Amino acid sequence: MVIKLPSRYDRFNEMGKIKNLLKVGISAAVVSATATGIFYALRSDLYTVREIEVRGSIEPPPLSSQAVLSLAAVPTGKISLFRLDLQAIEKRLIASEWIDRVQVLVRPKDTLSIYVYYRQPRAMIQTKRGGLALVDVSGKVYGAASQMSSPDLPILGGFSEQSPEHIQQALKFLATWEASTLGALSLISSIDWDEERGFRTLVSYPIKNTKKNIGSDLPFFGRAMVDFGSDILTDLESRLSYLANVFQYLGQEGVSVRQIWADAGKKIVVKTSRGS
Repeated sequence: MVIKLPSRYDRFNEMGKIKNLLKVGISAAVVSATATGIFYALRSDLYTVREIEVRGSIEPPPLSSQAVLSLAAVPTGKISLFRLDLQAIEKRLIASEWIDRVQVLVRPKDTLSIYVYYRQPRAMIQTKRGGLALVDVSGKVYGAASQMSSPDLPILGGFSEQSPEHIQQALKFLATWEASTLGALSLISSIDWDEERGFRTLVSYPIKNTKKNIGSDLPFFGRAMVDFGSDILTDLESRLSYLANVFQYLGQEGVSVRQIWADAGKKIVVKTSRGS
C-alpha cells in the first residue's frame, strides 16, 4: 500500500483556495453591508429633502424663487435625496422659455441646490400682435417686454420669427457696432428690416455747441436713420470706421442730420435736417 503525501504545490493550492473563499466571503459581506446601508439611507429621515436653495444668474431674476420651485416640482419633506431624479428636475425647469440651463446639486443631508442660468436679453422684437418680446444672444425669441422694463435694449422691427437668419445678422451687426469706435459715439435705438431697402438703423448721437444746450454740460442728442442695404455684414468693419468719422464730425460741429446712406461702399451720403 502506497500512501501519497501532499506535496508543497498541493498545500499551496489548498491555501489559495482558502484565501479565495475568504475574499468571496468578505466581498459578499461588504456588498450586503452596503446594500443594507443604502436601504436604510433611502428610508432615513436624515436624507429627506427639507430645504431647496434657489439662485439665479440675473438680479433681479425674471422668475421668483417660488415660480422656480413650482417648475421643479420637488416634493419637499416627502422624498429622499437618493431617490431624486435630477435629470427630470432639470427637464422641467428648462421647459420655461426664460431659462437657458440649470444646475441641480445635492447638498449634505437634506438640502437641494438649484442654480438657474437665465437667458440674456440682447434686444426686443416686435411681434405679430404688435407687442414686444425679448431676443437673447442666440436669437431665441421669448417672453414679453416693454420699453419701460427694458429701456436700454434696441428694438428689432420688420423681422419674422420664421426668418431667423435676419435676426442673427442684426445681432451680429449690433455686437460689431458696440465693439467699434461707434459704440462710444452713438447709440442704436432700433434696427429695421425692409424687403426693398434692407437693414435700417435709428441712431442717437451727441451734438455739442448747439443753441439747445447752451450753458449746459449735457449734450443734445440728434437722431438719424442709417441705411445699410441688404448685405449688412459685407465689409461691415470698414463701413463702421467711416461712419465713426462722420458721427464724430457731426457731433463736434453741431450738425443734426436726418438720413445717412452707408450702403455705397466707401462713400457715405449724409442728408442734413435742413434738407441740404
